[in-house]
Amino acid sequence: MRDALIRVREGHTALEQLSDADFTRLQQLPGAIVNRDEVLLVEPNPDYFTKLATARGDSADRAFASALKATYPESVWPVYSEQQTDVSGCTRFGSLDLVKIYRSWSGFQRRFPGRYVARAHKEIDAVTERLTHSTCACGDLQSVERELQQFLREFPMSSAESTIERRLQALRTGRSNMRPNCIAG
Repeated sequence: MRDALIRVREGHTALEQLSDADFTRLQQLPGAIVNRDEVLLVEPNPDYFTKLATARGDSADRAFASALKATYPESVWPVYSEQQTDVSGCTRFGSLDLVKIYRSWSGFQRRFPGRYVARAHKEIDAVTERLTHSTCACGDLQSVERELQQFLREFPMSSAESTIERRLQALRTGRSNMRPNCIAG
């Protein structure tokens, strides 16, 4: 559903082209968080899917819903991000949430290969992207170092290992482009 609503055709998405009445009906769809003010989004509601998986799901459904809720405990913003504007925020390095969420989704993939594959890949890729490319840290440089070190300790065989190691070295030698106490925008 998300892909169909967000795909751009002729300069607009289907979500943008919905009448106000149709958009209002879409917002009432159980299990979906839908928005088109300031930012376009169609995302699963973790609370809804946690309840559904508990009531009717198997162990893979419950593990998926648990990982989804751990990643998005409050809304559509992942736990490792601090929202600062409607569309941007800083990365919460040092909280070890990046490591925790990577562990959760990679563990899910190992336990349930073939289940929720696209979403698990999306979440792992999102964490990897933050670890390897985010330059806006909510905290200080020591918090960034702590998160990167912990990731390397726990996931030495990760495909991101060499990139994260280079980031860590740049941080330690003062050549990093990381902005501490960053205000995104």
